[in-house]
Amino acid sequence: MLAIQDMASAIRETNQHNHEPHQETQDDRIMRIQGEFHKTRPPVFKCDPNPMAAEEWLRQMKRKMNEQRVPGNLKVTIASTYLEGQAYHWWESVLAMPDVEVVTWVAFETMFLEKYFPETMKTMKVREFTNLYQGDMTVGQYQAKFEELMRFAPYMIPDESTKAKKFEEGLRLEVKEKVELFKLKKYAEVVDRALMAEQRIPSSKRVCEPKNPNGGQSNKRQRFFPSCSRYQNPRSFEATQNSGFCYHCRQIGHYRRDCPQLQSYQIPVAPQPQPEFRAPQQQFQAPQTQYRALYQAPYQDSLNQFRGPVNQQTQTSKGTTYTTKA
Repeated sequence: MLAIQDMASAIRETNQHNHEPHQETQDDRIMRIQGEFHKTRPPVFKCDPNPMAAEEWLRQMKRKMNEQRVPGNLKVTIASTYLEGQAYHWWESVLAMPDVEVVTWVAFETMFLEKYFPETMKTMKVREFTNLYQGDMTVGQYQAKFEELMRFAPYMIPDESTKAKKFEEGLRLEVKEKVELFKLKKYAEVVDRALMAEQRIPSSKRVCEPKNPNGGQSNKRQRFFPSCSRYQNPRSFEATQNSGFCYHCRQIGHYRRDCPQLQSYQIPVAPQPQPEFRAPQQQFQAPQTQYRALYQAPYQDSLNQFRGPVNQQTQTSKGTTYTTKA
């Protein structure tokens, strides 16, 4: 009976022990947070030669860590696991330094940017943002470039109105003159009005956006075409090529080299006189008399034999032989 009671007590103690909450260790906590963060598919950095790739990697890591609410004391540990190749070797050399004990996230950002995104590159991006204009980009492309570069110079856009004015000043002239009439103070309103103004531009002046086979926009320099629909239609484009399209007056039927407008500006050039060709003169030499006498002597003898003996008198005057009868 006592044995049964002891067995029942042991079973109750075992069940009670199994229902107690498991105490998570520090290592288990790190593994759990790393596993949850890895599910977001964070990027890997392998020391890309493009400095913008390093800045973009750090920016994405910060965003994903904030979304997953990664504790500050684990950010460096987790981020360093996504360094590979030469970048990981650099991080190992940092940890091997004798004066480095604990690296905070702020210190990691500073050292990483000093290594892979130097101050000279940041200065170049600030200058690029200062001189940014729409040019041959569409309004959408110009907006993306504007927002990409403005983070390098936050002091240049301290408020919303300054940001809107900076974007408006960089617009192409035919778009800007339709936007500045409204005196807008908000950035979003300026962008929206610029997109509307771009749609109202005649199709002959609108910038087409050729698509690459993968569906993205082409990285090549954009060109102006007579109309977007004509460029995107293969048959119309082929017809334009066959009939000829002038990129000077933008008319169909001739090429630029035959454009009447260009020919009207040409200055007539007087024809250059051609050099006169003269055939080389040949000197004529009269045959000498002695050769004629040699050929005439046999002929004269034959003639005398035929006529019979006659009195002959031969006179020579100026190289010519005369024969007279007696």
